[in-house]
Amino acid sequence: MPRAEIEKRGGASLFEHYDSLSQMLRTLHPEFDWQPTRFLVANRLPKNYWSYWDNQLEMMTQIGRKLGVKEVCCMKDYDLFKIIC
Repeated sequence: MPRAEIEKRGGASLFEHYDSLSQMLRTLHPEFDWQPTRFLVANRLPKNYWSYWDNQLEMMTQIGRKLGVKEVCCMKDYDLFKIIC
């Protein structure tokens, strides 16, 4: 559901606390495996999506699974990822 539709139905205040629907769902219901890339609107990710380390790590982890990587770790202090094959 596009952000405009949520706002139209009275949910505008939700976006005062969360940048996107996917961020809101992942924060409020972490027990589910939300895949943010499934929340694309017009084939675009939310603004500043790649600024968040969690989003970068999630994508690296998904790619790693497909390539058979055992573990992907991020080192925020050094702005890099460590990949263990």
